[in-house]
Amino acid sequence: MVSASRPVVSTETLRLVPMSDVPDDDVVTVFNAGFSDYYHAVGMDLLTFHEYMATNDIQPAHSLVAYLDDTPVGFTFSGLRGESGWVGGLAVDPTYRRQHVGWTLLQRQLEIMRDQGATRVTLECIDRNTAALAMYERAGFRKLRKVYYLQQDRPRIKVLPSVVTFEQVEVAAVVPYYTKDHSWSKQVQSMLQTPDHKAVLARKEGKVVGYAVYFANESLLYIFDIGSRSYEDHLLNHLVDLTRPERVTTANVFDRHLLATYAANGFLITLTLFEMEWLASKRRWGIFG
Repeated sequence: MVSASRPVVSTETLRLVPMSDVPDDDVVTVFNAGFSDYYHAVGMDLLTFHEYMATNDIQPAHSLVAYLDDTPVGFTFSGLRGESGWVGGLAVDPTYRRQHVGWTLLQRQLEIMRDQGATRVTLECIDRNTAALAMYERAGFRKLRKVYYLQQDRPRIKVLPSVVTFEQVEVAAVVPYYTKDHSWSKQVQSMLQTPDHKAVLARKEGKVVGYAVYFANESLLYIFDIGSRSYEDHLLNHLVDLTRPERVTTANVFDRHLLATYAANGFLITLTLFEMEWLASKRRWGIFG
């Protein structure tokens, strides 16, 4: 039952508007409201909103903002690369939850992605968000794998054998070695489109044996990805030595070998998410009646 003090939402009063047709300020406002009670701090301003859209191929014309009268109450971000789609965010202002706003947004978003040619749609959902997980599974998504956010404060530089050399390169130089089946925001398109990324290649006897893509400022080192089968530890240590950060973070890590490297270097898991997948062959579009 909806509290008498809360605005009542119905399918007759809720409007779903393409994001391209609404003010950017409305998107930022409803994003920040929708994630105001999230499991970790999330927020956007206009600059980070535009960067997020461009980096992850979010299509404003095919993303949605839900309105009750003139108030934005929820949203979805939709990305499309070929026949693969991504729900890059779905949230509802806490004031308007438990009135099927999220379900209505999800149904319409999936319809749009189907019409745009998506045969596979993915998203990530925090493992503790049981309500959202249940909604996605009801819509036909299945859990594909777990991915992890990790963090280490005040990392220490280790003394390691000098068995590899490091070369600072353009991010594009990493592409031939970037072969993992990454989640959407860590696919090669996002890697190349993210501002301020830097890259390093590790070589042994002239041969490339690994890479690292990262961002660093005065206090933070964010590791976009490390790739190697034998020298992850050396690459991680090199980045810490190079940037001297107060904190190191990384996100959406699923590779067990890399997870073990992070754990051995004192990283702690801060978030666990399920990457989820919907496949057109399952023909679950029947949820639209």
